[in-house]
Amino acid sequence: MASPASRCVLLDPGVPDYVFSIGPTEQGWASIDLKKKRYQGCGRYGPLLAESVKLYVRLAEEHPALSRLAICADKNIIRNIVAEELKKKKASKAAESSPPGLMVPDLAIRAIEFDKIDEISGVTARVEVADKNLMVLSLSFVFTSSKHYLLYDAIHASMSMIPIPNWCCDIYLPSNPLPVRYGDEYALVLFAKNYPYKREGRSTCIDLLYLWTPPKSSSPSTSPPPPPPPPPPREKMYPNPSGEPWHTRKPRFSKETPASFCHHVKFTSSSHAFWADLTKGVLCCRIKDLLDSFFVHFDFIELPPGCKSDALDDSDTGPAEMFRTMGCSTGDLIKFVSISFDDSVPEDDKTVTEWTLDMGTLQWTKGEELRFGTLWELDDFKKDGLPETEPVYPLLSMEEGDGGDLYFILSRPIMRWEDPAVHHVCRFNMTSKKLVSNPLSWRPDKIVPSGLLGCEFFRHLDSQRLVPDNRKMDAGKVQSWVEMESALEEVDESMQREISRKQMVWSGSQLDLFCQAN
Repeated sequence: MASPASRCVLLDPGVPDYVFSIGPTEQGWASIDLKKKRYQGCGRYGPLLAESVKLYVRLAEEHPALSRLAICADKNIIRNIVAEELKKKKASKAAESSPPGLMVPDLAIRAIEFDKIDEISGVTARVEVADKNLMVLSLSFVFTSSKHYLLYDAIHASMSMIPIPNWCCDIYLPSNPLPVRYGDEYALVLFAKNYPYKREGRSTCIDLLYLWTPPKSSSPSTSPPPPPPPPPPREKMYPNPSGEPWHTRKPRFSKETPASFCHHVKFTSSSHAFWADLTKGVLCCRIKDLLDSFFVHFDFIELPPGCKSDALDDSDTGPAEMFRTMGCSTGDLIKFVSISFDDSVPEDDKTVTEWTLDMGTLQWTKGEELRFGTLWELDDFKKDGLPETEPVYPLLSMEEGDGGDLYFILSRPIMRWEDPAVHHVCRFNMTSKKLVSNPLSWRPDKIVPSGLLGCEFFRHLDSQRLVPDNRKMDAGKVQSWVEMESALEEVDESMQREISRKQMVWSGSQLDLFCQAN
């Protein structure tokens, strides 16, 4: 396996089930060492679920092509959990009332046939955050509608698994949490809205912050932050929907904050946390307030002049992330990048513009601006034979030494329906105008490679944390159709049809899970 590139790596956020989705002859996969596995939250099966999880990685051979992750769950552990829960469920239904001591199910078991253990052991995930040495995934197990976050710290080779707090609130979309430095580890912060309740005869919705901090036993020895403060008495506040291991916070917004706000981008600097709406502006607060106070004050900062727009996130234009991004770059600089999307402007006159935020005055300063026409005339652009199309999906490099490089995607136009889509990922320095590009290893039918993550995570996975995958199996000891698919490279036609049918059943259950979550 090639070692990860020294710079930002592109990552496909979709994390499929390794057992079901990775072909038996596909090479280059390795398992990620998980030295410490812990579960924080209610439910007796949490530690078992955490123990069942295993992560795999396939690093791109060339930078910055697309790297991938996969996940699987130990089917024997899942079999035991499901068997016990089904036993409880059966006992509960058999009883006319619930006498003291009757077993109550700990997990919401989906309607499944227990004999199809290969299907119910399935698990899929999505990368929600990839920030330096930390990666946060959201997990969906096939056999239950319960959802979890999985945090993996590559430096400590430790994994934490916690339930997603969806029992009494709506988490703002997108639902990826914001990691905040907590000593030598991380806390997680979520924006949510509590369900309506009656207050003085009127229904009211309340904005909330949910905070998760690592357990005390894992807190660093060097001056960890104090534990979260308790909320005010309930009779003086709204109903408090706190639930372990999450704690609530009450945001206090400035009067300039728009009523509707979408959290397109989340990030932190050394002192502040930011939630950016790429069509309106950015909310920011002090990290110290998030960790130490129940009430958290937020400032609202409008986008630079002329950048506020209602045309984005529209079916005719495209998602805001296709043309804009914001983040904390080298030197704690908050940068905003905007790509022209107004079709009334000639194509070669459209621009890529960079702005920098002064945290002292909360004002934007316009920086470098580049015309598409100028980009297309660069020697590096012509040398690589890149298509003269608009750059999309900008990403800011957060890596030291990059000098604030910008990543974006260029896609070759499709002339015929049968032609495959061809994409190039470019790293560009707005000051020196130096450009480096590589073909993007993306599905050939994907017209626009949306939703890619730029991260430095794989730089923290040294050789001791990656174990080469050996998928060779003894065909005489095969127990299931999934193992048979992995063990035999050649199967007869009838077996292939059966595999396809069961994969469709499994995929349908995943779609059902997704619909429930949204």
